[in-house]
Amino acid sequence: MSISHVILVPPEQPGDSPRQGDAWRIGQVVNGVAAWTTIAGADSDPMSLAAAVQKAGVAGKPLVLALPSSWCLAATFPVTGLPRGDHKAMLYRFEERLPIAAESVVADFIISPAGDMCLGVCTRTERVRPWVDALEAAGVTVRSIAPLALLIAAGISTANPAARTAVSASAPSRALVCTAGFGGGFEIIALQGRSPIGWFHGAGTPADITRRIDWLGAMLGTDLVIEQLGSDIPDSVLAEASVAVAKKHALSPAAAALAGAAMLGTSGAAAIDLRRDALAPADRFRAYRGGLRAVAAAAIVFLTAVAAAALVRSQQYLHAAETADAQKLTDVRSAFPAALGSATADEVRTLLAQERRSWSNSIAGGAVSMGTVDGTGTGKPKSASGSALRTLRDVIKLLPDNNDIRIDTTMFAETTFQLSGRARSYDDIEKLATAIRAGHPDVSVSQARRGTDGHWNFTLGGATTAATAAR
Repeated sequence: MSISHVILVPPEQPGDSPRQGDAWRIGQVVNGVAAWTTIAGADSDPMSLAAAVQKAGVAGKPLVLALPSSWCLAATFPVTGLPRGDHKAMLYRFEERLPIAAESVVADFIISPAGDMCLGVCTRTERVRPWVDALEAAGVTVRSIAPLALLIAAGISTANPAARTAVSASAPSRALVCTAGFGGGFEIIALQGRSPIGWFHGAGTPADITRRIDWLGAMLGTDLVIEQLGSDIPDSVLAEASVAVAKKHALSPAAAALAGAAMLGTSGAAAIDLRRDALAPADRFRAYRGGLRAVAAAAIVFLTAVAAAALVRSQQYLHAAETADAQKLTDVRSAFPAALGSATADEVRTLLAQERRSWSNSIAGGAVSMGTVDGTGTGKPKSASGSALRTLRDVIKLLPDNNDIRIDTTMFAETTFQLSGRARSYDDIEKLATAIRAGHPDVSVSQARRGTDGHWNFTLGGATTAATAAR
């Protein structure tokens, strides 16, 4: 079941001996059909009205409080010389035509397409506020407050495509004659395009109707078109006016009011809405609060799910990295069981880092030859058996036990080494070179110089046995 906007219509005189059959009414469109329900016993107490509206099951719908004509005051006045859109200036000019002070009413205005005239409509704040407050306290959201007669006029404009498009100042003026559908006299709404520019409410006598129509014809011009809504006003009454009836609308006033309520707040709609100033909602986002909470809850659930998925994925990546690292250490220990079979993980990582640096240095220095690669064209060594640590071990174990030699600096690579230091005599340097040649024949003294103190400063370098054999 699809339910659109809901209209709540007060009686003409709530609480003051209303006419028989006159009561609060709820109107709504259910599956495309206008339906009206009378709320009995809610005409004098705002709290009983709120409870009855809740019981009617429309508390969660966008509700429009449609005011009867007797609750409103209206006047058309010129706005020449006023700043366009200045609500306060228009209110003070409107006050000149009101029997009460502007401070005691809430008013809204519609400016004519020509921009020279304005329709002002107001209602007493103290008459409407208790009902609105009671509805809001009961959880019923009052979205808009508008005169029922102007909702009917807006609904007719919605149903008339020509009226929807005729919005210029040169558009022909129309006078809509109807009743509000629930008794209480007649309504005459002067329209230019879809903008109301005049509104009259009368007791319904033929003289009143013809006088108002003739007055509108004189004010708006001879091109005034009369349109009739409903059959409550006899044709004979309208025939007495100087302008003949041009059209009868088949739409009922009640259905037109519901159509007009749906137009409130839409783009291009020229409508009076008294849900402002002293009658404005305390929480302007109340109608959207439930939706906003639902969106926020959905966002929290979504972000929580994303965070949980990211946490699980990070743990999976961490476990995969630890597994790969452990497998790498196992592979290295398997490749070098003699040297690294019992080495710790840190020792294996240190060796691998040195091997990478040594290989990078040899690539940068052009030291890679066909004899040191695996023949695949990748430049990868045949094996990882060579190491600067191994060169260090092989050279140090060949050093003689001679207190007359002091080694200051050393440099070891995968296939080369270099020692620098001081010796008491040149013979001691030769003894050092001879001792190292026992394991690595390619050893030479690249530099030896006697200092002022009689000691010899020397630099000795060479290549390992594996490098010599490769050459």
